[in-house]
Amino acid sequence: MNTFVRNRILLSVYILVILGLCFMRPEYIPTTCSQIGTEIADGIGIPGDKIVHSLLFFPFPPLTMRAIGYAGRKYPYRLWGGIMLAGILLGGAIEGLQGLSGYRSCDIGDFWADCIGILLGGGLVLHRKRIKSKTGFVK
Repeated sequence: MNTFVRNRILLSVYILVILGLCFMRPEYIPTTCSQIGTEIADGIGIPGDKIVHSLLFFPFPPLTMRAIGYAGRKYPYRLWGGIMLAGILLGGAIEGLQGLSGYRSCDIGDFWADCIGILLGGGLVLHRKRIKSKTGFVK
């Protein structure tokens, strides 16, 4: 299987996992999710739920860029902006649909946390080469 197909499958699985977690009934949400957010948020005064939302949406821009096939090339800013807008619209749609579901609530704070995760992931995409040259960490 070539890399292009693998990246598209990975993006599809990622979006399905996001949708599954966001529309899961609250009593079935794994406690690991809330524990991760709480452990990170203990010292900084941000609710753990918001940390989890940011972490869930952080991979959206890099995975989408790879699935489109622009990873490793000079990124056109229009494409980057379109991906950022798509991620923000996805976060907004999820929050809106959660409010309509009857068993989840629509929380503007969750939407802003989604946006922060998307913006941080988008920043990683834009500054990938700079980060790689300074740390050697990002492939």
